[in-house]
Amino acid sequence: MTIILGLDPGSVNMGYGIIEKTGSKLKYITSGVISVKGSDINSRLPIIYAQLQEVIKTYQPEHMVVEQVFIATNPQAAIKLGMARGIAILAGSLGGATIFELSARQAKKFVTGIGSAKKEQVNHMVCRILHLTSKPKLDASDALALAISHAHTLNSRVMLQKQQEQQELFDQRTQQRLINSSLNFDSLARAFAQQGEGGETAQVLANLTQQTHLSTEKETTIPVNRVQSQVSKIQAEFVNIKINSGRFKVKSGKASNRAKLEAKIKNLLEQKHKKT
Repeated sequence: MTIILGLDPGSVNMGYGIIEKTGSKLKYITSGVISVKGSDINSRLPIIYAQLQEVIKTYQPEHMVVEQVFIATNPQAAIKLGMARGIAILAGSLGGATIFELSARQAKKFVTGIGSAKKEQVNHMVCRILHLTSKPKLDASDALALAISHAHTLNSRVMLQKQQEQQELFDQRTQQRLINSSLNFDSLARAFAQQGEGGETAQVLANLTQQTHLSTEKETTIPVNRVQSQVSKIQAEFVNIKINSGRFKVKSGKASNRAKLEAKIKNLLEQKHKKT
């Protein structure tokens, strides 16, 4: 069972509608319009916030779906609508609800089959879907349409949100692992230096380390063949470090890890040592 609050935000009239979803069944709980008079929005917003808080406290919705902002022709109206949405989302978040957004066109299309349906058409179909004997106010039926649409796409929307959260967590962990490893070029260079050989190679690796410090703000591609003249007899291989919004991909030619590259460098040093 999931209680869903649909919200049609407004700085003068804010419609709300609450339904209960159990399996595939929808049950109407309540709806209404929070109306506040007065020309000063700074005095209206606290009243809207307090009344909405009371609704949330009474019915304790688990999900709150808010109508997305449309591009208004009047900039002042758009600003006021944004302020109303802001306090609504704040009230829902503090009340423990998970916030979702849905466009009015999507809700209308789902309920009536027409994305540009009029408020009266939405009102009529909402009454049929929820088996209402009396018609709610138009702003309230718009809010109920949002809740109904969200209820029917609930499983997929929640799953998508969880997948996005898991992907973000995976990206963060991947980034941290790469930062911690720092490609191990610096430690390899120090090891060569301690052996008293491969000083030139150690310097090359140190330079690579300096160039490959990870940054989430840019993309860096470092071909090993740029330093091939300094690390002779190493076949041309490319180490591509792509950094884009926290996503990383590391590959070395046909070799999928840097171990083979390090092995080739060590082998080269051993050959040089034998010759000397």
